[in-house]
Amino acid sequence: MNDERTRDKRTGRVRWFNDAKGYGFIDDSETGEGYFVNFKHILDPEALDGRFRLIQGDTVEFVIADDPKNRKMAGEVRTIQRATSDELLSSTMVFFEDMSAPKDRQ
Repeated sequence: MNDERTRDKRTGRVRWFNDAKGYGFIDDSETGEGYFVNFKHILDPEALDGRFRLIQGDTVEFVIADDPKNRKMAGEVRTIQRATSDELLSSTMVFFEDMSAPKDRQ
């Protein structure tokens, strides 16, 4: 985490976050790259059952950090804007459309 680029603030959107397991993924708005996020790295004061949480579609600010195995992940995550109910409904519909789409069989 001493690398200077790991301190650059990034902006992204929460792709998904599992409250029960305490982890999910954030997509970088600039590069589209996905980063793993653990609840321990969320700095927002809103807690659910003692855990900090994110909601699919939230806009967040984060830094790129290294996990213990030297893989890139999101750190120092702060919510900039909560997802609206329309965004939540839209992302849920896309998810179910993807699941119901027929698979190509070759």
